[in-house]
Amino acid sequence: MKKRRRSFAVIGFLLAVPVALAVGFAALQAGRPVRVAGEKVARGAVEALATSVSAGTVRSIRASDLACEVPGIVAEVYASEGKAVRAGAPILRVSLRDLEASLQVALADWESVRRQVESAKARQRSTTRSRDRAASLVKSGAIPTERLDEAQDALDLADCEAALSESLAAKAAAGVRALEVQIDRGILRAPFEGVVTSMTVEPGESISPSRPVARLEDLSVLEVRAPIDEVDVPSVRIGAPVRISIDAFPGKSWSGKVSVLDPVVDMTKETSRTAEVRVRLENAGSGLRVGMSAQIEILVERRAGVLCIQSSLVREGAGSERPYVFVARNGRAEKRSFERGLSNWRVTEAFSGLSEGEVVVSPAGGQGDIVLQDGARIRLEGTPEGAP
Repeated sequence: MKKRRRSFAVIGFLLAVPVALAVGFAALQAGRPVRVAGEKVARGAVEALATSVSAGTVRSIRASDLACEVPGIVAEVYASEGKAVRAGAPILRVSLRDLEASLQVALADWESVRRQVESAKARQRSTTRSRDRAASLVKSGAIPTERLDEAQDALDLADCEAALSESLAAKAAAGVRALEVQIDRGILRAPFEGVVTSMTVEPGESISPSRPVARLEDLSVLEVRAPIDEVDVPSVRIGAPVRISIDAFPGKSWSGKVSVLDPVVDMTKETSRTAEVRVRLENAGSGLRVGMSAQIEILVERRAGVLCIQSSLVREGAGSERPYVFVARNGRAEKRSFERGLSNWRVTEAFSGLSEGEVVVSPAGGQGDIVLQDGARIRLEGTPEGAP
């Protein structure tokens, strides 16, 4: 029985300690003013922003992993990493000796047939003149009609030979073109103007169509791809202005516009579902590099000339209670609930509940983890300024 009483006494003591500390803290605040910094409620502009939930990445608008259409041994490499190339410029060439030898034979055949065509056309012109001369002589009665028939037969034969030789020449030319196309497939060309950012082969290596050998990127226009929370997706529109900060350039920002909003929400992480946004940079300049990390702020809505305060001064109410701040009033901190309008991590709109010129306060530095209480005595330090 005595042990039980002793236990209750210990528990009572432990419960009384925090209460005593709280009472003592409140008494201390009531007796000694809390040093506070203040900011006036002022009119300004507030933006509602949809921000990236994690770092995005700077990318080129066009990029392609290049592979040769035909297998073979690399004969020549024309482009190195970092080299700018125009559309259609050769990247590398694969050795196709069998096809190249066949092309030489086809060219020789075509040349032979071409000479046959010239000879056939010369005979055709000659027999045409002979037929015309025989027709004139028959008309004058100088030669019999049979001679004209013989001249016409000779012309008909020459016409057939010319047509046949032209058909053979066309076939030979088609064979040459087919071989040239096959050989040209052994030359890997740039599909668009850009910069070679990767080259993975050297002359003498064997390659196949399934193996990418180079990467080409169009760096003329860059974009940032970043995830936003699914709750922000309905408020984001194509063409919305975006402020971009690059981790490698602190304090500097870029502008852009939303160019693509992924129509599908990423469900790989059930606790934080996101959608990817693509932002086209409008002033990339030469300092940015593909692969750099970036943060984005998409402008959803903007209101100018509204009452606003720094968001760091706002306290969230419990449960369904409205947010609140502490306002300096007659040397004391007055807890004031207000209706919040637009807000971001920097500035919050006071839709109602606060008046222009009122001073919103928070504990000044150097006082530990002190927390303001409603009605606490305060001493304002410095001159309050308006929200940015």
